[in-house]
Order: sequence, then C-alpha cells, then structure tokens
Amino acid sequence: MSRPPLRQFVSVVAAAVFLLALSGCRDKYKFYGIPLNPMVTAPLDPLVRDDGARFSIGAERGRASLVFFGYTNCPDLCPTTLTDWKRVKQALGTASLFVNFVFVTVDPATDTPDVVERYLAKFDTAFVGLTGTPEQVASVATAFGVTATPEGTLASGQTGMIHPGQVYLVDTRGRIRFVFPPGLRAEEIAEDIRHVL
Repeated sequence: MSRPPLRQFVSVVAAAVFLLALSGCRDKYKFYGIPLNPMVTAPLDPLVRDDGARFSIGAERGRASLVFFGYTNCPDLCPTTLTDWKRVKQALGTASLFVNFVFVTVDPATDTPDVVERYLAKFDTAFVGLTGTPEQVASVATAFGVTATPEGTLASGQTGMIHPGQVYLVDTRGRIRFVFPPGLRAEEIAEDIRHVL
C-alpha cells in the first residue's frame, strides 16, 4: 500500500493542531465574575412577583438569572444597577430571552408588588421584581449571603437601607455560579452569561 504524499500528511497535521488550538481557547475562557466555590443551589423558597404570581429563583431551569438585592427608594446603587442591566440585555441580543433579570427588595414593608412593578417599569417591564413577608425575603437573602439593615433617613423622607452592591448569576441548573462586583462593564457581564447558557 502506498503512503500518502508528505504534503498531504503535513496538511492533515496542521489542521489537527489548529483544531486543538481552537479547542484550547474555548476551554481557557476567563470569566469576569468571581466564581462561587463551592457552588450552591439557589433557594427554592418562592417570593411574590410584581404581578402577584409566585416565583422561585432556584426552581428556574433552562434559563439563567441575574439577581440583585435592593429597594425602590434607593437613591444611587439600585437605579445604576438596573440601568446597567438594560445594557446587559441589549448586549445579549436574542440570548436575553433565556435570562431572568431579578430584583429582590430588601425593604418588603415598603416595597409591595405594585410599588416594585411601577419602579421596574422605569427600566424594563420584563425585569422580575420580587417581594414577600420580611421573613420570606430574609430567608432568600440569607441563602445568597446577603444582609441588609436600615440606616438613616433619605432626602425623600424614607428610611435608607444598607445593602450589598454585587449581582449574582444563577446558571440554567439553578446554581449560584458567579458574583459580579460593581464596576464591571455590561459587555463583560453579557459575555459571562453567554458562556453559562
């Protein structure tokens, strides 16, 4: 049996090396978010959605969820985060159909479903707003490692709340995978989400 010409052999080897290099590039994607290690399952406890329906962050399957804990009277961090989410959604394009953008209030005494719905409508009506009893909200927040405490009075006369500024990424299997600290660009967050979908 004749051997293949050297030129053909070299071409096959070169193609194999190229494919391996591409595979290595995919495997070495560096996430912008901070990985949660070990990963934990998002809580299954349902909260009340802004339209009155029940919603469980941990029960979502086949969709990723960006989760942020804030409150509607927040003067700075919350509106900034929700504005950034609009950019993340735009950067994702059609992939955003597989992502929940979830805002959980840390001030359930003030943030009724109607209040949360009106607040989120200023940013994007597709964003999911969640509230509940103080105990229900505290249980979900604790599962994410989040604590919030009242402090001082805002210029609006409402009570201010101290709460964390990070955003959590829950993957399509209901696991809390990454924490996004404030300051990441929308495109960076969107790229991480694409690699989780």
